[in-house]
Amino acid sequence: MNRVLVTGATGFIGIEVSRQLAARGLRPRLMVRRPLRGIMLKHLDVEIVQAALRSPRSLIRAVKGMDTVIHLVARAAFESYERLRPSIVDGSMNLMRAAESDVEGCWVVADEQSRIWNDFFETVSTYYPRLRTIHLPRGAADAGARLLDFILPLLGHTNPHPSGAISCWNLPLPVLFGTLHSVLGIQPEFASIHDGIPAVLDDAISFYWLPSTLDRV
Repeated sequence: MNRVLVTGATGFIGIEVSRQLAARGLRPRLMVRRPLRGIMLKHLDVEIVQAALRSPRSLIRAVKGMDTVIHLVARAAFESYERLRPSIVDGSMNLMRAAESDVEGCWVVADEQSRIWNDFFETVSTYYPRLRTIHLPRGAADAGARLLDFILPLLGHTNPHPSGAISCWNLPLPVLFGTLHSVLGIQPEFASIHDGIPAVLDDAISFYWLPSTLDRV
């Protein structure tokens, strides 16, 4: 893995992957769709290219000269298939066509732990007490989401938590151990989410002064 393209480089996961690749001296190429979001990448030793999954011609330019593509583009919300398809499904196909070569295959990689969302939120709330979670029986949550699916469009709004999200939140997502190292040659810096989440929160601390009287926690 010498020349790496990262899509979704300004996303929650993408920016950390980009940072770690740059720290390893790989100087990755980062694909950015919205120019203003590229500001958060200025401090990294990287190459930035503007392209979009829905623009096949821009993707040809983005993948040129690359031997590896780390595809991390996704919308940061649970939305209907109709809304997601143009970018995640059709756009990913555009990217794969642009990156075609004599090397076949793709892999889904993750860390070395299979986790459920409850594990994730429990760990976040340990280090970020302001996080508030509400647990509902799956049937009640599904019924409420379906009601919002019907009401919000009538009011001209998009439901940020559609009924399909309930299924997504409850999907088991097992991982194949060792894929990060065997496929990408990367050894996880943290053994589990219990180590990684507090480290990410540490990096996200805003260093500006406020009088303690304004603290709400």
